[in-house]
Amino acid sequence: MGMMIVCGYGTAGKAAVSRLEKETSNIVIIDKDEKALAGSAHTSISGDATEEATLKQAGIERASAMIVTAGSDVLNSFVILAAKAINPKISVYTVAERMENIDKLYRAGADYVVQESVIGARELVDGALGYSSGDSRVYLGNGSELHAIKAGKAGRCGDISKDSGTNILGIRKGNKWVPNPGPGVSFSKGDVLYISGTQREIEILKRLVSAL
Repeated sequence: MGMMIVCGYGTAGKAAVSRLEKETSNIVIIDKDEKALAGSAHTSISGDATEEATLKQAGIERASAMIVTAGSDVLNSFVILAAKAINPKISVYTVAERMENIDKLYRAGADYVVQESVIGARELVDGALGYSSGDSRVYLGNGSELHAIKAGKAGRCGDISKDSGTNILGIRKGNKWVPNPGPGVSFSKGDVLYISGTQREIEILKRLVSAL
């Protein structure tokens, strides 16, 4: 595993680093706030991650992946643009504060975007580590859960939603994000479905999209 850079050491950045530490110690952290970096056990750089000099100081030219949690969708976009300009091959993973900005972050050069309030640090880091688990889960309370499920076969949103009772919040088709898909929207094998529902409803949906 190559070097991992984490840009932004706030709540999301710290959660990402905590999970990364279980897999690697080759982590570099960038944050403007020097105080925020205090106590970090990893190489830490106090600076502006949108600036070429800061990114090069962090070693971006030899890094394999970068997680960007700079604090806003605008800042995340600027960091991604700066990073890709130096190292076009680096894999960039980021969060979107607002669902409507997901496509903008992809256009800026992100390889993987998650909606902050939907999935969060776990899926972000799992993506950066190259995991391909078929189901990521977050508990929403009141008996509801949010899952990101990889489809094992093609289908239509309206059909699986009606048959399972779940709500389909969005679909990730490679680098394209489809928010709030209507009942006539189709998905393909390998697409990731973002679903909310009860445990029973989720289990029904899993069977409906299973390849078996």
